[in-house]
Amino acid sequence: MAAPLILKDHRGESQVYVERAGIGAGILVLLLVVLISRMAYLQIFLHESFVTRSDENRIQIQPRAPVRGLVFDRHGVLIANNSTSHDLNITTERTESIEDLLLSLEPYVAISEEQKQAFLGRLKRKSRPFEKIPLLFQLTEAEVARIEVNRVNLPGASIEARLVRNYPFGSVLAHAVGSVRRINDRDSLVLDKSVYAATDHIGKLGVERFYEGSLLGTAGYDRVEVNALGGITQVLESIAPQS
Repeated sequence: MAAPLILKDHRGESQVYVERAGIGAGILVLLLVVLISRMAYLQIFLHESFVTRSDENRIQIQPRAPVRGLVFDRHGVLIANNSTSHDLNITTERTESIEDLLLSLEPYVAISEEQKQAFLGRLKRKSRPFEKIPLLFQLTEAEVARIEVNRVNLPGASIEARLVRNYPFGSVLAHAVGSVRRINDRDSLVLDKSVYAATDHIGKLGVERFYEGSLLGTAGYDRVEVNALGGITQVLESIAPQS
């Protein structure tokens, strides 16, 4: 008599299923152990490192320029002081198109091709988000008024007041007093960047150069919190500059 034909081996299949399930469960447990170990390593051993990185991304130090010192002659006569100048700055993150903004500014203030190229050069050297890049310096009162009245149509443009060097006696004492000029590429190679972080001018000749260390003063700073786009959300600490 022929042996019965067995179509399915339920016992064998059950044993194979149990073995495979055990292997799968073991792999899952192993992966879970690896995952928990990695999380513990990141949360415990690298906690300080990630906190530091987070603070570096969230908190920025923005320098504040000191007021340059006054110069008097031996009789107490003021021969070098500071006067207010209004500059036109551009914040690229607040405008959709630099080219369109420059065109929109033309009815209110004259911008030469040389000034545009100088602005584009400063734009390439931009060091942080939402940094205000100067476009024009020492605007007249009429130019300031026209831009301020139409600022709603000029997103990204702003007027900033700053102090510039003024010499009451003009060229009469220029040979002795000297002058203050913008820091050039050659100066940047030898200057201490931490000392000149808040200013882009330096004494070049005469008294201005000889007493540069005393006249410059000490820069202050603002410790600010920024969002993901680099915009300032709040000022955490402010240290005033010292003249």
